[in-house]
Amino acid sequence: RMFNAEIKRFNALKTAVRESSVDGCEILYNPLERIFPGGNRENYAWANVTGRLGIPHTAANGKVKLISGNTIETMSDKEIKDLLGGAAFLDGQAAYILSKRGFSEMIGAEVLPASDPNFCYEGLRDPSDYPNASGQLMYNMLFFGKVGTEGGTFYQLNPLNRTEIITDFLGLDEKPVVPGMVRYENNLGGRIAIVAFDLGSNNSSSSILNYRKKEVIRQTIEWLGKEPLPVFIKNAPNIFCIFNRSKSNDHAIVTIINLGSDSFNAIDLDIAPEWANSTFRMLDNNGEWHRVNAELQNCTLKVNVSFSLLQPVILKFIKK
Repeated sequence: RMFNAEIKRFNALKTAVRESSVDGCEILYNPLERIFPGGNRENYAWANVTGRLGIPHTAANGKVKLISGNTIETMSDKEIKDLLGGAAFLDGQAAYILSKRGFSEMIGAEVLPASDPNFCYEGLRDPSDYPNASGQLMYNMLFFGKVGTEGGTFYQLNPLNRTEIITDFLGLDEKPVVPGMVRYENNLGGRIAIVAFDLGSNNSSSSILNYRKKEVIRQTIEWLGKEPLPVFIKNAPNIFCIFNRSKSNDHAIVTIINLGSDSFNAIDLDIAPEWANSTFRMLDNNGEWHRVNAELQNCTLKVNVSFSLLQPVILKFIKK
C-alpha cells in the first residue's frame, strides 16, 4: 500500500539523482575498524550528529572529514598526515588516539583522558564570533553519568599556543574549567577542529543536540572547508537532509526528512550563494515537479509546506 502510494514519486526521484553525487561533509569510515575494541556505531557516530542537526553529509569525496572513535587506528602515518593537511573535525576519542601517536602538533592540542567532570555548562569563548547562535550557555550533563541519552565521556584538551578555543566547559560560577571545542590551522595549512566529547558514548545528549551547538558545529564545518555548506536546516531540530549535486552542476536535489514527532508548517534553509538565484520546485506524489511555496531572503529560503514525521519533502534547485 505504501509502496503503491509512493512509486511514482520514488521513480521520479531515482531519475532526478541518477547523474549526481551526494554532497556535504564526509563521515570517514573504514570497515577494518570493526576489528578494534568497540568497533561499532561509535566510529561513525558523527552521522547521528549531522543528521539531526540539519547538516548534509556523504560517505565519499567530502572536503571536510568528520572522524570519531578508533577509525584513526586503521590509518598509516602517511594517511594521517594527508588527512591532517586538509580539513578534519575530530571527536575526543579520535583526537586522543592521534595525540598518543605523536600528532599533537598537527591537531593543535595534547589530548588526555579526563577525570570526573567538575562543570555543568558549556559556553562560547567569544559569542560575537557566532552571532547566529543566540545566547551563550549550554547545559552539560556529563556529571550525571550515563542516564538515558545524557551523560557520556569526554577528553581533556590542552591547546597549543596558536589554537583557538571555541567553547569552554564551565563550573557553577560560569568560569572556564577546560576547553570543550577548539580549532587550529597547522603548518601544512590543514584546518583541524576538535570536540572534547567521545561522540560514540553521548552523541544523542542534549550537550550535543541543542540549538546553539547546532549553529556552532555548522560554522565550524564551514570554517574548516573555507566555504558554506550547500544547504543547512536552520532553527528546526531533528531534520535530516540529503543534498544531491548534478554532475553538470546546474541543478540539485534536496531531500528533507523530519525525524522528530513535532510537525512544522515551514522551515528555513540556508543555501550556498551559488544556488540563491535558482528556481525552486517540489516533487509531488504523482512524480511531477511544480513550483514550491517558498520565499527567498538573501540566502535563506523559507519553504512553506508541511513537514511531518518521516514524510520526505523533495526539492529541486535549478540554476537560472
